[in-house]
Amino acid sequence: MLFFISQYSLDTLEQPSDSGSYPDEIYQRGINSAHYVRGEIQNRISEEVRKDTLSLCRLIKEMTFEIMDQNMEDSHEDPALNRHLNQVAFLAKEVGEQLGLNETDLKILEAASLIHDVGKRLLNPDYSKLDRKLTDAEYAVVRKHVDLSLILLNGIIPKDIYNVISQHHENYDGTGYPFGIENNHIGLLSRILRAVDAYQAMTSRKHNVGRKKDGIMTSDQALEELERGSGRLFDPQVVSVLKRISSSYESSGNILN
Repeated sequence: MLFFISQYSLDTLEQPSDSGSYPDEIYQRGINSAHYVRGEIQNRISEEVRKDTLSLCRLIKEMTFEIMDQNMEDSHEDPALNRHLNQVAFLAKEVGEQLGLNETDLKILEAASLIHDVGKRLLNPDYSKLDRKLTDAEYAVVRKHVDLSLILLNGIIPKDIYNVISQHHENYDGTGYPFGIENNHIGLLSRILRAVDAYQAMTSRKHNVGRKKDGIMTSDQALEELERGSGRLFDPQVVSVLKRISSSYESSGNILN
């Protein structure tokens, strides 16, 4: 049986701790930004666009970046995040095709991948760009990007896409967040997104949140990391497909990225 987020669970996402700490202030600003951006998007999106989920999610991504860039105080442009979302969507769809997903699920997966990390755009400062390992408190704030995405997207996107995003940081062994669910209780589309998101971050972005800046990994290095996490962090069948796709790319003289 798959896990679905309830309205009660969503309400709890908006509750920072009572510590009054600086990270809590950052999260509260992120919540405020999520509500503001959500309202702007709802006012601007036409009913015609809502009928096409891919067009809807592309527009949500573009509008979130545009609104944050133009209207929020001390906002920061983030072209790396935009590229990340596009590249994850492309690769996730390819993995889904290899796993034999039907056209409906492929469209849900691609749409969810395009906006799975929009909550990161609401966080300011952007801890992921720090040239050092994050503190526990800072990393806890970064993890809240999932919550911020859910607050922003609630009521705007279809439930099936929403649930894929809500679970994309759940680990196969139940140690992930925000809900701590495990293996087949995590939807297959979220398990695909979990592995592809990690792979793409390791190979293409100039930072890996929560780690030291050791440079970008090669495809082989990233696949080794996924293999080490197979059955613990990642669905083994998804890791196997990523390795197979990588081998196919290499045999044709290209690099999986």
